[in-house]
Amino acid sequence: MLNQNFKRLIDLAKRTNSPLIVTDSEGEEPVVLMSIDQYESLAADFDPDEFDCCGEDDWYSGEMDEPALHGHSISQIPVDYEEAIPEDEIFEGEITPEPVDDVENIDGNGAEEQFYLEPIE
Repeated sequence: MLNQNFKRLIDLAKRTNSPLIVTDSEGEEPVVLMSIDQYESLAADFDPDEFDCCGEDDWYSGEMDEPALHGHSISQIPVDYEEAIPEDEIFEGEITPEPVDDVENIDGNGAEEQFYLEPIE
């Protein structure tokens, strides 16, 4: 049964012209199966010099490029909100909360309005 299912997977990979990734039962140690033509094409296109452009330390240095800031550098972005907001838009007064009417005294009798709906026959 296992051989039959494996053969079906290989046939599917051939028909779709895509590689087949196989792992062990724990999902570890993946292996890629592909046609010889695909592998030869992949090997022919491989240029080891392309991978020598940057050292291994560059991948793990943890340094990131500066993000795209539409022509501005990070140092030009204001850190403090006062620099970002024009002076005439800054509110410097005190905010005092408005007193809220007591809910129980709104309708005068201290209770919510109640309705009784009688069914129509």
